[in-house]
Amino acid sequence: MRVLVADPMAEETRAGLEGLGLMLTYDPAIEPHLLADKVKDVDVLIVGRTRVTRRTIESATRLRAILRAGVGVDTIDVQAASERGIIVADCGDADVSARAELAFGLVLALDRGLHLGTAALRSKVEGQGLHGRTLGLLGWDALARALGRIAQGFGMRVMVHAKGLTSTLAAEAGVHWCDSAETLFAKADVLSLHPDDGTDASATAERIARLTDGATLLVMSARELVDFAAAKARLEAGTLRLAMDVYDANDFDDDVPFPADAFPGLCVTHRSGPRTRQVEDAINHRVVTALERFLTQRVMPGATNLDVGHAATTLLIRHHPGPELLTSVFEALKDAGAVITHLESHAFDGGAAMLLRIGLTAPPSPDLRDELERLGGVLGLEVQG
Repeated sequence: MRVLVADPMAEETRAGLEGLGLMLTYDPAIEPHLLADKVKDVDVLIVGRTRVTRRTIESATRLRAILRAGVGVDTIDVQAASERGIIVADCGDADVSARAELAFGLVLALDRGLHLGTAALRSKVEGQGLHGRTLGLLGWDALARALGRIAQGFGMRVMVHAKGLTSTLAAEAGVHWCDSAETLFAKADVLSLHPDDGTDASATAERIARLTDGATLLVMSARELVDFAAAKARLEAGTLRLAMDVYDANDFDDDVPFPADAFPGLCVTHRSGPRTRQVEDAINHRVVTALERFLTQRVMPGATNLDVGHAATTLLIRHHPGPELLTSVFEALKDAGAVITHLESHAFDGGAAMLLRIGLTAPPSPDLRDELERLGGVLGLEVQG
């Protein structure tokens, strides 16, 4: 299997990949516009910060997987990969603790003026203090949970509004439930945005207007979440503090309404959250583990565009082994217009019987169930969901 690594990678990680028997090409200095030519005969592409465009994906005739040696796949055209049946994966939550640490560091810096360049400026900042204040989490992803634990250690009250989160689930997690995003913005002293669980975590102009004077808005995810015009107006008025780790150093240009040091209430780092040795070690380990799994099972941990095992209905068929029966099962499903989402087959001890799990987008009709149960070799049939 041919693997191209298009970004810098630790020597021990490369050795781990080569130890799997992979044909590894290491080209960390490749220019993004040349990547399309390099991937034509590659099975797996591993990238860090390099952007993978539709043009690159469509030129890769053998490509089966793209692995981001990091967290997040916003630099990869996932739609183009999905159209061609190419797995896109990242290294999961390897950077969560590090990002939470930095996030709270930004909050502390803004409260005490630690980010300001001179002692004269810092001396003019009167910190509010965090003990007894309210941290509002709009969304309940892994980063939000880690940030909440840190805040509780500082004696803060943690309040959450998130998609699918109920008052019961919030209580079980040891946090306070909030019934709406608008209420959360109005009550939080520090408000953090977390869209990764599907929550609408946008900081619109209307929501920003609800923040109390002196509140801190914390942005550790996509910068597109924030209405910068509304944020700028409140920064200029001195009624808002804004902390962000979503920009690179060269991102402050015409489409951003203020530079990184424009206001005393603004504290910006350049995607520094995951830049720790702990995160690097975790990602290196996950890269090798992901490739090892892909070699043996053709699936990859952390896949973002592959719905593995999540079906509206699962059809369980216990049967005697034999290709004729499987052919009859799939012909019956085809004739009924059934849409299959996944398949699993397991052998019972001794090999005299098998269990076939078929994921379907909709339950089978009574007629289809009867037809399947009458097939020779079927020992039993069950429908879940």
